[in-house]
Amino acid sequence: MPTNLGVVNGRSASVSIGPGATPYKLSATGTNADQNLIGAGKRVLYSLSASNANAALRYVKLYNKATAPVVGTDVPTCAFALPPNSSINLTFDAGIAFPLGLGIGLVTGAADNSATGVTAAETVVTLGYV
Repeated sequence: MPTNLGVVNGRSASVSIGPGATPYKLSATGTNADQNLIGAGKRVLYSLSASNANAALRYVKLYNKATAPVVGTDVPTCAFALPPNSSINLTFDAGIAFPLGLGIGLVTGAADNSATGVTAAETVVTLGYV
């Protein structure tokens, strides 16, 4: 099922999240490192697509938590670098399990303790999970 990402680097973009997957879309708000709980309880991630409109690297961090992550304090399960002025499209055929729940944060730094949020609207992420 294609999900519209909107305009990415001047072009319309979409991603296929797979049959039966639930889409989740986050557009950076520029507040509080955009830390959100996507869903408590076991979740399995099957796809991640993200765009970065900034001239510097940005990071999507995913957390195995039953509550909203505290970006900069909680240690992410995985992190994905978003190249400057680019987008990424990843598919995980076997899925990535998050037994407690799936949380997300958008930050400017690679370190686990990075807590500086991205600027509003510069980063858009779409996940496909069950």
